[in-house]
Amino acid sequence: GEPTGNRREGYGEKYNWSKMRDGKDGYFPLWNAADFRRMPGGIYVYGGAGFHLHNFFNSADEIRFKYAYFGHMHKHAFDVPLGAMNADMNVFVKCAHDIDDTGNRKIRLKNGLDILEREYKLPAAFQVDGYVDARHDEMVKLVEEDEKEYGRADKFDGNHLYHVDHLTHSGRKNKVKVVADDGGKDEQKN
Repeated sequence: GEPTGNRREGYGEKYNWSKMRDGKDGYFPLWNAADFRRMPGGIYVYGGAGFHLHNFFNSADEIRFKYAYFGHMHKHAFDVPLGAMNADMNVFVKCAHDIDDTGNRKIRLKNGLDILEREYKLPAAFQVDGYVDARHDEMVKLVEEDEKEYGRADKFDGNHLYHVDHLTHSGRKNKVKVVADDGGKDEQKN
């Protein structure tokens, strides 16, 4: 195949779109990952710029399948709590439950959409009244359903490998003794 490289001058390289049809009117080709990495300035979160989307998922099983067989593989993807797979999933689960993430490897950006909107135009879906709350509610339900099977690991912080001691809520697959923060017993192994 053809070697790949930067976009050509006038076709997006150095943000010069002068040779693109309607480029002067704000119509640009879709950006690829390399374009985002070369994007100057703005708000950087975890080393990325703007929006960083891997895939859209409709179920926790789809997320687990991705981690079991594709990039960022996790050999225990169908065994451990969702939030204990890695620091990114930990942020996702703690956001869904509004759990404090102080001290975690990665933390939420409080009022993140408001902050990003000051710098960038949000994707169209995020501009529809009620969409953000509805999608958040869907993610909360996705996480809660998954936790019935795999449990929840609120003590996992993304800085270390998951250990069963991080488990705070048992699931059907992870029936273990869970010690509450107050020293009492929450659940017992069957």
